[in-house]
Amino acid sequence: MNDRQVFLRPFREKDLVELVRIEKLSFAVNPRSETWFKKQWQCWSESFWVVAVEGQVAGYALAKINKGRAKISRMAVHSQYRREGVGRQLIAFLLNNFRQNGVNQVRVEVRVNNQGSIKFFQSFHFKIKERLAGYYRDGTDAYLMTVSL
Repeated sequence: MNDRQVFLRPFREKDLVELVRIEKLSFAVNPRSETWFKKQWQCWSESFWVVAVEGQVAGYALAKINKGRAKISRMAVHSQYRREGVGRQLIAFLLNNFRQNGVNQVRVEVRVNNQGSIKFFQSFHFKIKERLAGYYRDGTDAYLMTVSL
């Protein structure tokens, strides 16, 4: 990340415009809307995080925590910050935060054809647990990946 200042902080409503922009750049199929993000924030505000680089929103992660388990339900990093360690810092922060909050297992679903994301999560010791047939709206399968903390 060179010498840039990277901050992780809770999501704020003023982040919505940038999050929707990052979402559209990151997910060609079924990007989430501003309304969706607002609803998630209302339900899961304690586990909705933004990563900012030099004051600019560079990415986000939304997780859901329930009874010692967490699910990373959405995560994206703006293309201009990819391969610079921003996503790694975000996931490392999330996993540490989960541990501190008594989470013992984390899960994430990843498209089976998204080798970059699969390798990314494997680098954090996530393992493919099962293949979920037709998981996505377009009929694409997903891998359920998990890690124990």
